[in-house]
Amino acid sequence: MNEQAEASTLSCGTSCTYRIGQYIVKIPSIDFEEAASSAQHLHHAVREANAYRILQSHDRIAKCMHACPISGLVALEYYRNGNLKAYIDKNGPTRLLTWAKQMVESTQYIHGKGVRHSDLRLDQWLLDSDLNVRLSDFNGAGYDGSALLEIEAQPNSAVESGAYFMPRDPELVSTVRSDLFALGTCLYVLETGSTPFARGDEATISYCEGYERDEAITERFARGEFPSVASLVMGSMIKGAWEGRFGSATEMLNAWEAEVGSGDDSLEDGVAVSRLESSPVVGPWPE
Repeated sequence: MNEQAEASTLSCGTSCTYRIGQYIVKIPSIDFEEAASSAQHLHHAVREANAYRILQSHDRIAKCMHACPISGLVALEYYRNGNLKAYIDKNGPTRLLTWAKQMVESTQYIHGKGVRHSDLRLDQWLLDSDLNVRLSDFNGAGYDGSALLEIEAQPNSAVESGAYFMPRDPELVSTVRSDLFALGTCLYVLETGSTPFARGDEATISYCEGYERDEAITERFARGEFPSVASLVMGSMIKGAWEGRFGSATEMLNAWEAEVGSGDDSLEDGVAVSRLESSPVVGPWPE
């Protein structure tokens, strides 16, 4: 790292995140007067470091330069385009099909490595210099053990909330299916610009707040009640993820190839693009 680069604090919670030049450095928050919480923070940081060690290098994962399984320090490449949620809030879903397919690919990759993210949201994907998505933030993930890396299996410590949460006992470990459910909601937010039941016509939920709102959404989902996705380009993919019709992200990709095709936003036949343009469901994107 450049020794002359100035450090700037980006956030501080269970871990403190700093930007140092072209790197992002995350270290656990330690308060010597709060031994129990500090130990928990260290545990989360080590969990993330081990997740990056398991995942290694991949085009759909945030590039990790260093991950220490003792201190929990993680050094990542800095992505100046920020996260996907912030980007589309400002610019709209300019690469809808490309991003959607890459989101499924990143989920497929981590599951293939035995990692369950357990908190998928649009802001967990970062955008690299070519505007391709890279999944990040694994401090609540669950993963299988690795004898080669001397890593013991760990259950997830995070759990999704609200519209990203697959109805279940929250004390149970996260699974591939619960990740795919959350991924379905991510695709819905990517295309529509809002979370399920966030619109005014869903008054029984849209005016709830906080925990009450999360509970109301979970109850609707548990009854099999989902927002209409019939007019969406990715409607059947989203509904399939919510209804548990996919056993893996690979199955989602296979369905994607059959329904959407290459995932290129400039499809020659223009079918997907024309469906998006004609869709009456348009999120609160900037003009």
